[in-house]
Amino acid sequence: MVKGGKGSHYKLRHPNHPGSVRVSGREGDDARHYQEAQVKDAIRKTIR
Repeated sequence: MVKGGKGSHYKLRHPNHPGSVRVSGREGDDARHYQEAQVKDAIRKTIR
């Protein structure tokens, strides 16, 4: 995880994934539905 962006946004990166996913909120907060979908999509792409 790379802290980046403004305020409480986190940039999530994985060495096997070409991009990154930005998630808002503080640690322990629930993710928004569209953010969950972005993370799931990134996981699927990494597993391939």
